[in-house]
Amino acid sequence: MILNDLKNFFGLHEKSFVPNVGIGTTSPNRRLEVAGPVCISPAALPGSPGAGDLATDSGASNSLKFYNGTEWRSISGRTNCPTGFSLVGTSGSSEAFCISTNEETPLTWVNAVTNCANKTPNARLCSIDEWVHACVKASTYFINNMGNGDEEWVADLLNGSSPNARAMDILFGSSCVGNDAFLATSNRRSRCCFR
Repeated sequence: MILNDLKNFFGLHEKSFVPNVGIGTTSPNRRLEVAGPVCISPAALPGSPGAGDLATDSGASNSLKFYNGTEWRSISGRTNCPTGFSLVGTSGSSEAFCISTNEETPLTWVNAVTNCANKTPNARLCSIDEWVHACVKASTYFINNMGNGDEEWVADLLNGSSPNARAMDILFGSSCVGNDAFLATSNRRSRCCFR
């Protein structure tokens, strides 16, 4: 009697002889069926995930992700970006991301990292891969002044104990793959990215 009262109070219902549970429905068709929105509170991704796990990743702008048995994947990607950012990639794909439409003000590497982190939503310096992809298709994505001769900081640091950080630029005005090392305390432009 008490168990039935609790089930009714919380809106939980089980089909006879079938282990389906419904929240907000009396006739669930799956192991768990919820009628209405579901909240998965943002948190850090678990350290030991299992295939099929779902989580809202607090470290990635609260994006909904699933674990496919090998890696965490976004369920869907960006479809738009706020003012000041351009969408790179196929809208809605898990690879889509936002990048600063214009170069950021010249700063040291650490200050460039901080500048991106202070944006809304929280961003970060672009990785080399993101920077190169955006540079190659800059005109397609309406990104300004990419590869114009200004070196731009990227997130990827050089290996070793050197105080150098990596900056990207077009080599000889013909490709988007040039990179060089500069003292992290020197001022360079940058771009912020987020997914």
